Amino acid sequence: MNILGINAFHGDASIALVVDGKLVFALEEERVNRIKHSAGFPIKSLEYCLQYYNLKLNDIDLICFNFNPKANFLSKIKYTVFNLNQNLRLFNKIKNQFSKLSSINEIKNKYFPNYRNRIKYFDHHLCHLASSFFISPFENSTLVSVDGFGDFSSSYLGFAEYSKIKVINKTLFPHSPGLFYLGVTQFLNFNNYGDEYKVMGLSAYGKPKYLDDLNKVMYVKDGKILLNLEFFNHDKNKFNYTWKDGAPKNSTVFSEKFQSLFKKKISSSKDQIDEFHADFAASAQKLYENVLFKLLNYAYSKTKNSNLCLSGGCAMNSLANGKILENTKFEKLYIPPSPGDSGGAVGAAFLGSTDKNRIIKNDSPYLGVKFSKKEIQNEIDSLKKIQKNMKIIKFEDKKKQSNFIVNEFLIKDKIVAIFQGSCEWGPRALGNRSIIADPRNKQIKDIINRKIKLREPFRPFAPTILREQISDWFYSNKDFKYMSEVVKIKKDKSILVPAIVHVDGTCRLQTLDKDEENIFFLILQNFFEITKVPILLNTSFNINEPIVFSPKNAINTFLKSDIDCLILENYIVYRNNNN
Repeated sequence: MNILGINAFHGDASIALVVDGKLVFALEEERVNRIKHSAGFPIKSLEYCLQYYNLKLNDIDLICFNFNPKANFLSKIKYTVFNLNQNLRLFNKIKNQFSKLSSINEIKNKYFPNYRNRIKYFDHHLCHLASSFFISPFENSTLVSVDGFGDFSSSYLGFAEYSKIKVINKTLFPHSPGLFYLGVTQFLNFNNYGDEYKVMGLSAYGKPKYLDDLNKVMYVKDGKILLNLEFFNHDKNKFNYTWKDGAPKNSTVFSEKFQSLFKKKISSSKDQIDEFHADFAASAQKLYENVLFKLLNYAYSKTKNSNLCLSGGCAMNSLANGKILENTKFEKLYIPPSPGDSGGAVGAAFLGSTDKNRIIKNDSPYLGVKFSKKEIQNEIDSLKKIQKNMKIIKFEDKKKQSNFIVNEFLIKDKIVAIFQGSCEWGPRALGNRSIIADPRNKQIKDIINRKIKLREPFRPFAPTILREQISDWFYSNKDFKYMSEVVKIKKDKSILVPAIVHVDGTCRLQTLDKDEENIFFLILQNFFEITKVPILLNTSFNINEPIVFSPKNAINTFLKSDIDCLILENYIVYRNNNN
């Protein structure tokens, strides 16, 4: 049975395919159309999915969307009635929810008018819960979803056992920790959709000096994270969420009352990132962690189950994630590779299964398109025609290829890009679409920022480590497959790899299991044998754009950057003057 899950009409539009109970394919629209956090309908991803599996639309038995206009409908009506001064906006909001259905019908008529099978709609947060639990290693678990808003709610607490999910608590509009963090992000002049991770990175440079002031803004009560609405605009008529040319954008979250709390400090440092920005970021991060841990402990008190599946956009807060087990009663934590809205497509597909007992656990993040040898060869041939100064070598043996990369590039402080296999599902580059470098060179971070990534200097780079070496280097011995958590590195080891250690002595870590077919693993293993360091710097293969998707994307990004070497499956490409 083929079930298609879709996240549409919101940021990070995506699709997912579950075949006979197993998740086999998942792809964000941004990878294909090259618009970051692309909203709207993921038509290009859908076309890729059908083509990749040689399916026609009517081979899909069921299409499931990760929103339901009827979800929490009575709560919407109740809120509108009791907030008559805001009822125009709320009525429009409810109307817009139902307009999604007509939009889907329009798109169905436009793109697949002959589709004969069923379409279902599932509660946004229920999809989040399902997206985590059904690929987790647990047979039963506490479930928590926290984000901005979806279907009039911002968080769900639940419990799952085998194929059944039970919701035990909800936080409804207008309260949301995700909206608080968005407001903080905007307040610090990071104005692109999805810039919250910049606040996390900046927070390590500051101290929580403003925590007392921010405690007035957000707090926890009865298992719900609540906002002091005097400080917010999102429940007012003038607030709106739009996407122009596919890119989502929010209007200002914090109200003038909030702005007045810090007006003098922010105005004196408006055009630069300084101590105030760092201290404010640290204060906001600390408050978010405090309320999250209280929410999670409340969830545990209701379930008494020490397994936790965490999802929703706020589960992207890797700094908080790394502290969950030491600040709550949970003993095991699972966060899926794509916990945000794109992951809702996975949850919707699972919820649409008519035989959930047959769901096959698949936690691989490598769920996107894998390009054929012929497609790779075609791009190599095209490159040869237009670039005469390129050295191109084809390897038949991956170990020899990895040896060449380590000896001729990495240990000589060169920057290497990897393009191999299926593209990763989720926002992290995990070795199939990555840029890698030697973490021993303290200057390599600045080199990558200056020559390639063109991003803020305060943002850290992540490490990838051989799985069996983790306890020798970090204060942990668990798997970190998806770079979802921040971990403390041992002090005597941190001085050996300064390029991947943040100022607070932490790293957003990926562990890599043994896989002789994975060129990234072979490179890391070879690097360890030569240097005695089992770690490489690993960042996403992109330049202020979505992570590269196709071999054409990979070559174009390589050509317009100062990346020294490109691995394109069993080929390597580099400029003749590099060696």
